[in-house]
Amino acid sequence: MTKEETRLENNKLIAEFMGYKLADDKFHWVKFNGDKLDSMMQFPDINNYGEDWNWLIPVCSKFNDLWVEDENNKKLFGHEYMQLCDDLDAYVITYDIKNVYKQLIKNIKYYNKQK
Repeated sequence: MTKEETRLENNKLIAEFMGYKLADDKFHWVKFNGDKLDSMMQFPDINNYGEDWNWLIPVCSKFNDLWVEDENNKKLFGHEYMQLCDDLDAYVITYDIKNVYKQLIKNIKYYNKQK
């Protein structure tokens, strides 16, 4: 897989984690609240996750807040989850968006395995 293909796959992973699904037209990502369209973005916009703090910080918040949403999922609250949160926080305070992005990919892959 090329570097660009890997980046695209990672951005898809983040978009799905944030509740987006690729629309039938294969050009838009859509997010629904029940039956109502909540938000939509064009396919190229998902590349903003690795380049723009305004896109990346909400993903950080969602990961760190999972313990609130998934209180009954005991596997998620183990030492490994807490370490991933600590690692993410440590990268955020360095203001290095590339390392935060990479850590989020690792964290989301961990989360997806726990589901």
